[in-house]
Amino acid sequence: MLKDTCSKLKRDIRMLEKAIQKLEQANEILTSEKDEKAFALSKDLDTLKELERVNKILKCEKFEAEEKTLALGNDLNALKDLLNTRGKEFNSDLTRLESESLDLKFRLESLVSENNKLLEKAHKTESDLVQNRRWNCFSAAHAHKVESDLVQNKLWNSSSEALNWLNTHHSRNKRGLEFVNRPITKPVNKKYVGLKENITCFHCGNGGHYQHTCLLRKRAMERNSL
Repeated sequence: MLKDTCSKLKRDIRMLEKAIQKLEQANEILTSEKDEKAFALSKDLDTLKELERVNKILKCEKFEAEEKTLALGNDLNALKDLLNTRGKEFNSDLTRLESESLDLKFRLESLVSENNKLLEKAHKTESDLVQNRRWNCFSAAHAHKVESDLVQNKLWNSSSEALNWLNTHHSRNKRGLEFVNRPITKPVNKKYVGLKENITCFHCGNGGHYQHTCLLRKRAMERNSL
């Protein structure tokens, strides 16, 4: 009976050893799995830390991007306001320039018309100048002739013979300055000789006055006395 019990105990011990071996193997497997899981977990932790760092960086970049976006929005609004003010100034300047261009156009038209008038006046003045030159040439020749005649008349009047002739000769047969040989018309009605319309001047030949009141005779005598 003791042998049976010892054999049972041996079998149980063998079974326990096998179970212990199996447990050790399982423990080794669990330990290796634990190590692997721990290594994977450490990797995951590192990855998580890296992700947290990247997340922080991304948050910082996002904040900076938001700040830049806000600054760009403010700049965009400022540019819009500037463009609006510049547009208003441009429109006002454009209207002012259009009004100034219209004024300049009217002034140009007035200046062109005045220029045309001045050109017409210049042409007329030029033609008048040419005529005046011709007239001056004619007047100079006529003045020279009159001067020569005046010199001759002065010489003739300064002579004693001419003075004696003018003082003593009958004025009816006078041949002096401004004498015109006109036919004397005698009045038809002899009895109305005293009327003014029947009086005839024997110096100039015109009616209405006598010889001693003739203006032409007086002027001729005044010129001859010079």
